[in-house]
Amino acid sequence: MKYFVITIAFTLLFFSMCCKNEPTKPPDEIIKNPREYVWTVDTLTYPGSMQVYMKSIWASSPANVYVVGHNEDPGPGTMFHYDGIKWSTAHFHSADGGTISGAVDLFSVYGFGPNDVYAVGEHIFDNPAPPPNFLDSSLIIHFDGVQWREIQIPRMRGLVSVWGVNSQDVWAAGYYGSLYHFDGLWHRVLLDTTLSFGNIFGLSSTDIYTACARILDKDNQRDSTQYFMYHFNGSSWSPIDSSYEFPGYSQERFGFNLWGTTINIYSAYQKVYKKTGSSWTSILNTGLPFYSIFGTDDNNILVGGYGNQIYHFNGTDWFQFKQFSDAAKFCTSIWCNSKEAFIVSGDGSKTWIFHGK
Repeated sequence: MKYFVITIAFTLLFFSMCCKNEPTKPPDEIIKNPREYVWTVDTLTYPGSMQVYMKSIWASSPANVYVVGHNEDPGPGTMFHYDGIKWSTAHFHSADGGTISGAVDLFSVYGFGPNDVYAVGEHIFDNPAPPPNFLDSSLIIHFDGVQWREIQIPRMRGLVSVWGVNSQDVWAAGYYGSLYHFDGLWHRVLLDTTLSFGNIFGLSSTDIYTACARILDKDNQRDSTQYFMYHFNGSSWSPIDSSYEFPGYSQERFGFNLWGTTINIYSAYQKVYKKTGSSWTSILNTGLPFYSIFGTDDNNILVGGYGNQIYHFNGTDWFQFKQFSDAAKFCTSIWCNSKEAFIVSGDGSKTWIFHGK
């Protein structure tokens, strides 16, 4: 019996020593399942404005986040910045360092680090010979770590998307064939001026995609009967796919919203698609449209859309964050890394930022 007690005591001492010597991960290194995130919410407003509608988000880290969009007031409030503690409005300047005159909308933001960020959108001004009552022109602004400043370009129409392979290979796309490329200098790329581009995204400098639609008239009305997927092979853009939509009939083959990993590209609109070879395979269909898709890899993808439907894909199955569902709201943009996620939601008048970690 004495030997049995000694053996137990020795065993307990041994395991106690092992447990004490085993290294533990600091809390900030623990990677949590996104489906178990704890979420907080911030409401973005601007004094005196009845409409603050953010449309795009990008971050270099969870402590350096930008969202851009529309503010009813022509002044500040079209861009907000999060420093890890609070949200505040961000200011930008004209090319000569002054104030950008007139109304401005921003549609997309993308960067390559905290000191190298782009946002694109449009100048809005009265049309002296309506219709339409208002006209738009291209706007590109850049943050160099000190200030946001407009870039001088030959103006076309409004821009809706910006993306790049690296800081020396950047694309911006928008209405009426408005397409720009930066390779050390910004220059216009000539393409079909009847096209209205959507999201632009690529896997490399020779493998870039954008979805677009025909524009029917000068009011920027899209032809909803036919959409195109354009591809850039490193030297030229060309259509590689198309889909059709008629009253009572839809043959959607891909979505307008694009995102990808190092090996795969995904698109989302009426459904979520994955590009397989030369075709697109549907991987999620809820019956409601999706407006945003983002992730860290093929096993961590977030999509969001109409009715504030937010889904997560872990490489095996889809999970819905039902706490966000709201018929009056819709998700416009998502950013995440392996530990945190930001979801931009709005109802056309107000903007909410859901932050999960």
